Amino acid sequence: MLSFLVGKVQSGSIDMKATESADRNLAKGGPYKQECAEFTPLQLAIVSQHTNVNSVRVLFGAECNHFVFEASTGNNVLHLAAKNCSESIQVLEYVLKNSRLDMFARNTAGDTALTIVSLSKNSRAIEILEEC
Repeated sequence: MLSFLVGKVQSGSIDMKATESADRNLAKGGPYKQECAEFTPLQLAIVSQHTNVNSVRVLFGAECNHFVFEASTGNNVLHLAAKNCSESIQVLEYVLKNSRLDMFARNTAGDTALTIVSLSKNSRAIEILEEC
């Protein structure tokens, strides 16, 4: 389904950033907090709790810009995959092997992808990053 939709999108529109706003019918009544504002489809695919490597593969195949970063934290897609490695180790491995990102790039907090993975204590993710 994603492959079909990506094929229907005009060139250049695949990197359009998502907009996010408060639900008009906010049931809980709590304060609204943006979570993924200004994320591209690739970033959303990586941070989704239902992420899978096939979605990321389709978006990479559509030549999504994988050099984008989260404005508030400076996290690039490798940082996001490292942060989400407990959801899908395959996504982290795919992003690492198929992007042209510097794995030693630091976000605004000074963290690399390896630093983020080390904090998660995911031994397989640490091993994958150390092998590269």
